[in-house]
Amino acid sequence: MNRVKPILWLAGLWLASLAVAGTASAACSIDLSPFKAAVFRPDTAAAHLTKVDYRETDFFPPSIVGLWKFQFSQSLGGDFGTLIWHADGTEIMISAARDPAAGDVCMGVWKQTGRYTYELNHIAMGHDGPPGGPPSPTYSTLVHLHEHIRLDASGNSYTGWITAVIAAANPADPFDESNVIAQPSGTVTATRIEP
Repeated sequence: MNRVKPILWLAGLWLASLAVAGTASAACSIDLSPFKAAVFRPDTAAAHLTKVDYRETDFFPPSIVGLWKFQFSQSLGGDFGTLIWHADGTEIMISAARDPAAGDVCMGVWKQTGRYTYELNHIAMGHDGPPGGPPSPTYSTLVHLHEHIRLDASGNSYTGWITAVIAAANPADPFDESNVIAQPSGTVTATRIEP
């Protein structure tokens, strides 16, 4: 009889635990049975880590962000130089074809329009003096470029089509484009500068 009491007590404890588990299970509408405990084995986990270059995967297509050397077609004056596409959607171009005193730095904003396509809205302001003479301290020309860019799948070069509005500067409204001098169009090619 003394042996039966502990067995009955254990059986009662086991039944009580089932009742509690059943109650907890009934109170929760989430079935946790698919989530079985996994055994973590640190000795094998590191063996599956692989370094991946972001430019070589479909999940992370190449980005236009970075430093580039560019060349415009002759229809746009054959300008060339360097430019930076920033991750925040801004762009800065340094023209090697213009005298720094005449305004060789210009800026723009860009957005991605497709997997490998971008649009750039770019404004340049010039201070041009007489032919052969020094640049004038007076703001004289506004150049507004609209670029449609196609990045190569490698991410290391791009080509694009540019339309431009070149306007005589209006001192009263420096961004007025109504006094149009020319509206050329042309192409741009660029190559990424690697670190």
